[in-house]
Amino acid sequence: MDKNAVKLGLFLMMVGLLSALVLSALNGLTGPVIAANVQKETDQAMLEVYPGADEFVSQENQYVTDQILNVTLAMKGGETAGVIYTVETVGYGGPLTLMAAYDTASRQITGVRILSQSETPGLGANAGQLWFLERYTGKPSDADLLVVKTAPATEYEVEAITAATITTNAVTSGINVASAHFAGNF
Repeated sequence: MDKNAVKLGLFLMMVGLLSALVLSALNGLTGPVIAANVQKETDQAMLEVYPGADEFVSQENQYVTDQILNVTLAMKGGETAGVIYTVETVGYGGPLTLMAAYDTASRQITGVRILSQSETPGLGANAGQLWFLERYTGKPSDADLLVVKTAPATEYEVEAITAATITTNAVTSGINVASAHFAGNF
């Protein structure tokens, strides 16, 4: 065996080991910052979908299913005023995670936010826009919502995003999962 090949192999092994140590140290330093930023974004989204709550109480994975990732109670004055669901569904571009909130008194959707998505820019990615998400606000939770391509004729219909019906169906499907759980448990 050639001495240069052994030296090169040892050099590459040392570079790989050093790189792994540096990446591990950087992950250790940035991990808590990233986790804090994710929690801050989640808290902000909860305030957006259920404004006016003074506390949010996670149900500690009590209601988790393959689609429901988290259930959080929105509290006002120590009483449960609403329920917030984090749901994962599949859109045109892959997994789509959304947050949907329900008011326990009116039994209606108070807000919806897209937390993560990989939909087509300019088409399905519009599902994260406020003008689209507001189509769900005020909808009842007692029956499934239906996607339509024209202006909604009933309170149970939601108009699809033009050229992004698959994405609209995915968002609506996720909301329907949350609505069914809400209606059956709260």
